[in-house]
Amino acid sequence: MDRRHSGRVMSGPAVGPEAETVYIGSHDSRLYALDAETGTERWTFDTGGRITGCPTVVGDCLLVGSYDRSCYAVETRSGEAVWAVDGVGHVTSAPAVVDGAVYFTDRASDAHLSGGDGPTGGVYKIGPADG
Repeated sequence: MDRRHSGRVMSGPAVGPEAETVYIGSHDSRLYALDAETGTERWTFDTGGRITGCPTVVGDCLLVGSYDRSCYAVETRSGEAVWAVDGVGHVTSAPAVVDGAVYFTDRASDAHLSGGDGPTGGVYKIGPADG
Protein backbone atom coordinates (compact mmCIF):
# COMPACT_ATOMS: atom_id res chain seq x y z
CA MET A 1 0.00 0.00 0.00
CA ASP A 2 1.55 3.28 -1.05
CA ARG A 3 -0.98 5.69 0.40
CA ARG A 4 -0.91 6.54 4.07
CA HIS A 5 -4.05 7.26 6.04
CA SER A 6 -4.00 10.89 7.16
CA GLY A 7 -6.07 10.50 10.34
CA ARG A 8 -4.66 9.93 13.80
CA VAL A 9 -4.46 6.15 13.73
CA MET A 10 -4.10 4.48 17.13
CA SER A 11 -5.29 0.95 16.36
CA GLY A 12 -3.43 -1.90 14.77
CA PRO A 13 -4.71 -3.11 11.42
CA ALA A 14 -6.97 -6.04 10.66
CA VAL A 15 -6.75 -7.75 7.28
CA GLY A 16 -9.57 -9.70 5.70
CA PRO A 17 -9.00 -13.38 4.82
CA GLU A 18 -8.76 -12.54 1.12
CA ALA A 19 -5.98 -9.99 1.97
CA GLU A 20 -7.64 -7.40 -0.28
CA THR A 21 -8.82 -5.01 2.43
CA VAL A 22 -7.10 -3.49 5.46
CA TYR A 23 -9.26 -2.16 8.31
CA ILE A 24 -8.06 0.51 10.75
CA GLY A 25 -9.61 2.59 13.50
CA SER A 26 -8.84 6.25 14.06
CA HIS A 27 -9.14 9.02 16.63
CA ASP A 28 -11.60 10.73 14.27
CA SER A 29 -14.23 8.14 15.39
CA ARG A 30 -14.17 6.28 12.10
CA LEU A 31 -13.40 2.74 11.08
CA TYR A 32 -11.76 2.69 7.64
CA ALA A 33 -11.72 -0.05 5.00
CA LEU A 34 -8.78 0.52 2.65
CA ASP A 35 -7.77 -1.32 -0.50
CA ALA A 36 -4.67 -3.31 0.48
CA GLU A 37 -2.88 -2.57 -2.81
CA THR A 38 -3.68 1.09 -3.41
CA GLY A 39 -4.80 2.45 -0.04
CA THR A 40 -8.00 3.73 -1.64
CA GLU A 41 -10.82 4.16 0.83
CA ARG A 42 -13.59 1.61 0.25
CA TRP A 43 -15.89 2.79 3.03
CA THR A 44 -15.96 4.38 6.49
CA PHE A 45 -18.10 3.69 9.52
CA ASP A 46 -18.54 6.38 12.21
CA THR A 47 -18.73 5.01 15.75
CA GLY A 48 -19.18 8.32 17.53
CA GLY A 49 -15.99 7.87 19.58
CA ARG A 50 -12.31 7.35 18.88
CA ILE A 51 -11.06 3.85 18.16
CA THR A 52 -7.88 2.60 19.82
CA GLY A 53 -8.37 -1.18 19.92
CA CYS A 54 -7.59 -3.36 16.92
CA PRO A 55 -10.55 -4.43 14.80
CA THR A 56 -11.21 -8.18 14.51
CA VAL A 57 -12.37 -9.89 11.30
CA VAL A 58 -14.85 -12.75 11.81
CA GLY A 59 -16.34 -14.19 8.64
CA ASP A 60 -17.99 -11.31 6.81
CA CYS A 61 -18.14 -9.09 9.91
CA LEU A 62 -15.67 -6.76 11.51
CA LEU A 63 -15.80 -6.27 15.27
CA VAL A 64 -14.54 -3.03 16.82
CA GLY A 65 -14.85 -1.15 20.11
CA SER A 66 -15.16 2.60 20.52
CA TYR A 67 -14.77 5.36 23.09
CA ASP A 68 -18.54 5.86 22.67
CA ARG A 69 -18.81 2.83 25.01
CA SER A 70 -20.03 0.36 22.37
CA CYS A 71 -18.77 -2.73 20.59
CA TYR A 72 -19.89 -2.95 16.96
CA ALA A 73 -20.24 -5.64 14.30
CA VAL A 74 -19.90 -4.11 10.83
CA GLU A 75 -20.30 -5.81 7.44
CA THR A 76 -16.87 -6.07 5.80
CA ARG A 77 -18.19 -5.47 2.27
CA SER A 78 -20.53 -2.54 2.87
CA GLY A 79 -19.48 -0.93 6.15
CA GLU A 80 -23.08 -1.18 7.42
CA ALA A 81 -23.74 -1.87 11.11
CA VAL A 82 -25.00 -5.37 11.93
CA TRP A 83 -25.32 -4.81 15.70
CA ALA A 84 -23.96 -2.76 18.58
CA VAL A 85 -23.72 -3.59 22.28
CA ASP A 86 -23.26 -0.90 24.88
CA GLY A 87 -20.68 -1.21 27.65
CA VAL A 88 -20.26 1.11 30.62
CA GLY A 89 -16.75 2.49 30.00
CA HIS A 90 -14.71 3.22 26.88
CA VAL A 91 -14.32 0.06 24.79
CA THR A 92 -10.61 0.14 23.99
CA SER A 93 -9.94 -3.59 23.70
CA ALA A 94 -9.73 -5.70 20.57
CA PRO A 95 -12.78 -7.99 20.52
CA ALA A 96 -12.00 -11.71 20.62
CA VAL A 97 -14.12 -14.58 19.34
CA VAL A 98 -14.04 -18.04 20.95
CA ASP A 99 -16.53 -20.85 20.26
CA GLY A 100 -18.93 -18.45 18.54
CA ALA A 101 -19.02 -15.91 21.37
CA VAL A 102 -17.63 -12.36 21.21
CA TYR A 103 -15.69 -11.10 24.22
CA PHE A 104 -14.69 -7.48 24.84
CA THR A 105 -13.70 -5.30 27.76
CA ASP A 106 -14.25 -1.68 28.66
CA ARG A 107 -11.92 0.58 30.61
CA ALA A 108 -12.13 1.67 34.19
CA SER A 109 -12.61 5.43 34.38
CA ASP A 110 -9.92 7.80 35.61
CA ALA A 111 -12.33 8.77 38.40
CA HIS A 112 -12.58 5.16 39.56
CA LEU A 113 -8.81 4.65 39.39
CA SER A 114 -8.38 7.77 41.55
CA GLY A 115 -10.72 6.35 44.22
CA GLY A 116 -13.87 8.15 43.10
CA ASP A 117 -17.07 7.14 41.35
CA GLY A 118 -17.13 6.01 37.74
CA PRO A 119 -17.07 2.91 35.56
CA THR A 120 -14.94 0.13 37.04
CA GLY A 121 -14.19 -1.68 33.77
CA GLY A 122 -15.76 -4.96 32.80
CA VAL A 123 -15.71 -8.06 30.63
CA TYR A 124 -18.62 -8.73 28.27
CA LYS A 125 -19.67 -11.88 26.43
CA ILE A 126 -22.00 -11.79 23.44
CA GLY A 127 -22.82 -15.11 21.89
CA PRO A 128 -22.92 -16.62 19.45
CA ALA A 129 -21.05 -14.32 17.01
CA ASP A 130 -22.65 -13.37 13.69
CA GLY A 131 -20.47 -13.83 10.65
